[in-house]
Amino acid sequence: MRAATDALWVGTVTSRIRRDVGESRASLKQFDRPLYLEKTSSLEALKAYSEAINRFGTGKMDEAVKLLEHAIELDPNFTTAYADLSSTYYNLGDSKRDKENITKAYSMLDGAVNERERLYITFRYNESVTGDLRAMLRTLEMWAATYPEDNLVMANLANHYNWIGQSQQSADAAVKSLQLNAALGIAPNGVTLEIAARAFKHLAQYDKSLEYYNTAVKNKSDTGPIHGLALQIAALRHDDKEVARQVAWARGTANESQILQQAAMAALADGKAGVSDDLFTQATSAARREHQEADLAVIDAYRTRILYEAGLTAKAKALADAFTADDIYMDRLFTEAEVGDPAQARANATRRQKESPQDTLVNVEYAPSVFAALALRAGKPAEAIEFMGPAEQYELRDPTIVYLRGQAYLAAGKAPEAAAEFRKLIDNPGIDDPLTPLHALAHLNLARALVLESKPAEARAEYGQFLAMWSNADTDLPPLKQARAEMQKLPAR
Repeated sequence: MRAATDALWVGTVTSRIRRDVGESRASLKQFDRPLYLEKTSSLEALKAYSEAINRFGTGKMDEAVKLLEHAIELDPNFTTAYADLSSTYYNLGDSKRDKENITKAYSMLDGAVNERERLYITFRYNESVTGDLRAMLRTLEMWAATYPEDNLVMANLANHYNWIGQSQQSADAAVKSLQLNAALGIAPNGVTLEIAARAFKHLAQYDKSLEYYNTAVKNKSDTGPIHGLALQIAALRHDDKEVARQVAWARGTANESQILQQAAMAALADGKAGVSDDLFTQATSAARREHQEADLAVIDAYRTRILYEAGLTAKAKALADAFTADDIYMDRLFTEAEVGDPAQARANATRRQKESPQDTLVNVEYAPSVFAALALRAGKPAEAIEFMGPAEQYELRDPTIVYLRGQAYLAAGKAPEAAAEFRKLIDNPGIDDPLTPLHALAHLNLARALVLESKPAEARAEYGQFLAMWSNADTDLPPLKQARAEMQKLPAR
């Protein structure tokens, strides 16, 4: 999954209201200080901050940015405003400004912040700067133990569990966060609804996911990303009318580029590469219109990798060569490892590891994926399998982990192990975020593993499943041609 969100919540001035938001009795005694009096001495800065949080909660990230920046102009020592500005940039996909602002907030921890804010800022610093997943979880657990009725920590726990591929834990935490709101008579926060919808979508509980989407729409707290999730579910169900309705909803708004990118990836998942290209062109135009070029980077880099997996090697290489944005998840670099300069890819992956020694995913998934791709390219599948071993604990966070390991086993001739990997992907159809063709391709590769296991009847069924899933795909796609040719070689029934 290539995106994650944080829920923000508004504190209040008095300790009485602090009890209402769920602070434990022990922490009230220990930290019974007014929240905002610690944050800023400027009433105007406080007003701008409060309004920014309201805008954030309804997904209006660009408006939240302007208000938070104004709050900081009024009070340059407004620590929490820097932290929340970083979270807003995080959601906008602007990693540079995200890191700048959370680093500033973290440097001010010895200033006027209370314990809840200290925990929040520490978590966000590790999330955006160090990338240390264990440190993030430790901080969240400490936060939850100190403030067990705090809906914000439950929302962040839900988001964190989602990020590391533990979708059921994510769903449980998101539901609890919303229950805490309901117990206080507070309307569900739009971003928390989005987190819940994402968790249930990853669990392939699509109707449940849409319940949270519908609640957000009803309460007018629907965010761009929650509409993107609704589009994904519609595409998975082949509901073209609903996909078109979501695209129409976004037209002319600040969400247009994001929704068009989701629609483009959904088209590619069905093998409709031409339609996907057209939608990506429209998404780029919308992003430029709204000055949201930074929003394109994450999915654009991912697209190069997925195009390669779909057999569109020349197009993947051309896009990778033209890509100039920050390659956060090293997807463009993965493409470079597959079809570009292998020495350069290895050097850049090694450099990223040295630059980010605490970043868990850089060191167990992103860089190792590049090394595994290089090993497969060099005809060394056993090395590729070894490189992908440490990522197993996070394998359901991103379909590319299981898919790459399955490819490595297949190349090594280890058919049962390859089949097991591809079945994991098939059994978890909701984890693609955005959608990808990897689930369809998992059926194709499972068929190949079954051929190696001398199970022609089962292999034929998997080839048939793949061809059915891509029945409306562009007819010249390499995997389609390969599947038909391979299927013809199977012994007669």
